[in-house]
Amino acid sequence: MLGHAVTGRMRSTTSPVSGRAYHENMHWWRYVASLPEPRVMVVQDMEHTPGVGALVGELHVVIGMALHCAGYVTNGSVRDVMQSNR
Repeated sequence: MLGHAVTGRMRSTTSPVSGRAYHENMHWWRYVASLPEPRVMVVQDMEHTPGVGALVGELHVVIGMALHCAGYVTNGSVRDVMQSNR
């Protein structure tokens, strides 16, 4: 996998800094779209015990594919990815 790293840090057990849910916060996706293609999302799970909650799921994969991301790297959990493998 090769691409420009789109780096971020997330916590899966706390509420978003603003808004009621992560999908109301488009900052991350605008940041992803602002970098040159191809892109690789690299997201660190900042929980005391990484993997407590899933950071990546079907919705992240579909949006990442639409934004021409080559892949996703994380130390956190992944869920529902097989559903989006089209």
